[in-house]
Amino acid sequence: MRGLQNEVTLACLWRVASSAGDRFFFTMEVAVRLRSRIILATVLTVAACAVAWLVCLQVGLDGDSTGTVVGLVAFAVGTPLTMWAGLEDEAKQGVFAWMNLRIVLPAAARRIALRATTLAVAAVLLGGDVPASVRLFASGEVALLDLASGPGVVIPLRGGGVAVCGRRDRRWLDPVIEGKWVAPQGASAFFSTYSGIEVIGHSKRALVFGWRDSDHRWNGPDLVKIDGLTVQDVGGRASFLQMRPYEKIRFLAFAPRRQGGIALVERPDHDTKTPFVWRWRGEIGKGAGRVDAITVVQIGWESRFVAVLRSGERLIRLERAPRPVAPIHKGWKAMPLRLDISAGSVTGNPVAVVTDVTVDSPGMIRLLVPVKNGLIMATASAVDSGSWITERLPVTGGVDSVSVTDGEEGGHKTIEVIYRRGSTVFQLWRDHRGRWRDPARLVCG
Repeated sequence: MRGLQNEVTLACLWRVASSAGDRFFFTMEVAVRLRSRIILATVLTVAACAVAWLVCLQVGLDGDSTGTVVGLVAFAVGTPLTMWAGLEDEAKQGVFAWMNLRIVLPAAARRIALRATTLAVAAVLLGGDVPASVRLFASGEVALLDLASGPGVVIPLRGGGVAVCGRRDRRWLDPVIEGKWVAPQGASAFFSTYSGIEVIGHSKRALVFGWRDSDHRWNGPDLVKIDGLTVQDVGGRASFLQMRPYEKIRFLAFAPRRQGGIALVERPDHDTKTPFVWRWRGEIGKGAGRVDAITVVQIGWESRFVAVLRSGERLIRLERAPRPVAPIHKGWKAMPLRLDISAGSVTGNPVAVVTDVTVDSPGMIRLLVPVKNGLIMATASAVDSGSWITERLPVTGGVDSVSVTDGEEGGHKTIEVIYRRGSTVFQLWRDHRGRWRDPARLVCG
């Protein structure tokens, strides 16, 4: 049906282009005859810049890159046209005589040229064979998750909306876009045993929660209320997870407070016919000052947690020893986090994940940290997170958001990473031999 609609639309555009083409070239001939070469030069330069802008828009370049490309096109096209417009008639018969072609092209050739241009633009706008991803402009915090069908990415869109792309055999599938759902600020997401995508974040300094249910419908974001009162004074990037064991469903949110410290809020299992119930579980990290972001992982099946906080350019580690009986906000201790990076080089929010978990081992903690002109990964044993090994990933340039998870390739464990720079999302991964593949733009479809 979509193919038929595109064919009908293209047929209509073909007829319109035929009529518009004759009018366009007639106008140009009149402009030349009236010696309105300045107007003609201006129109052609603006048209070239518009085409360049459209191409950059479809490719997915950010604003700075698009401005540079359009500026170069304006210079390359506008300079000779301006020179031509200012020459005397005798000179126009020389080097720039090609400008008076008529436009002397036969009417049939003019129609074919304009129709071809129209069809090319229409193919882009109608999404013919152009990957759907070129129309996705990311913003906010991107997330790489293990969905029920395999790996998936959640991409908040610039201007509102959210896109979810699944993957099969290392090929990203067409995006599923919900244009009305707006991701909260400082969002953190995970895929739950409800087969839903759970998202926590903040809006207007209040903690909010949204989710995509098992029928792929987006809901919220709604204010998180405890006994009828909203959780206020929230800022920075939160962390959100489902506590183990999964048989007893408990969602735990770690929300940075603007005045310092981390608020702990829990959502237990609920009856789908009743509203969500949120419970206050205290605060941690009050001595860290204002926290810009937090990332938390649970180790094993006990209530042991490792958290990394970012406060400006500082990274702080908090740990909670297994205390199944004590309240969740008790037992946290600040620990030194010594990473092999230069002082003051942390530029973005860290994110952690536990990989390589087996029956006999709780696995390894992988911590991704955006730094000046790149991205590093720090690795520590989940048994003893006091010793970290740091490596720099093959990423150059700034990183605005990053997400990481473990994967599998040919029966071997891998590490998957996505990151956002401007409005573009990139991906890279490390194979079982420890070799990183070069970053590539993430293309859905």
